[in-house]
Amino acid sequence: MSDIERLPDPSPILHKLPRGSAVILRHPDHAALAQLANTTIAQAHRLGLKVLIANDIRLAISSGADGVHLSEQTYRLGPWKRHLHGHRPGFIITTACHSIMALKHASRSRSDAVFLSPVFPTQSHPQAQTLGPTRFQVWAQKSPKPVMALGGIEAGTAKRLHLGSAVGFGAIQAWHD
Repeated sequence: MSDIERLPDPSPILHKLPRGSAVILRHPDHAALAQLANTTIAQAHRLGLKVLIANDIRLAISSGADGVHLSEQTYRLGPWKRHLHGHRPGFIITTACHSIMALKHASRSRSDAVFLSPVFPTQSHPQAQTLGPTRFQVWAQKSPKPVMALGGIEAGTAKRLHLGSAVGFGAIQAWHD
């Protein structure tokens, strides 16, 4: 995941990702997000990576991204759904979930996968209540959708996380180690 402070441009680390991985581009400014998409998508595709755009389904479709990642709030608000008609086959939709209720809602949705977070303390949301590896595992097992861990994921915490029913993880800090 890109991050406005810690990883504003993921281009320098794309070659570190395994083929088939996805990069989620996030930026609060639409113009900056569009520019980031413009400079990242072609390079990522050449490396066999997918690109998802955070919270902007129109940009995700128009830029040739492989999908969209929706925050829990954006997903709940729902107006993005009207833009889904006519999207291409294989378009990926992921959502962020921070509670068991959000996970249940996403499980009945059009999302293809969920990011359950924060698993560990994270600089992105320093005041957030963390799940910890055990609660993460219990909640992930309850989801019919593929679940990925997010929040405080780096080499040391990843070793503590037994993915079990989860399919993977998202990270920002891990690329600084």
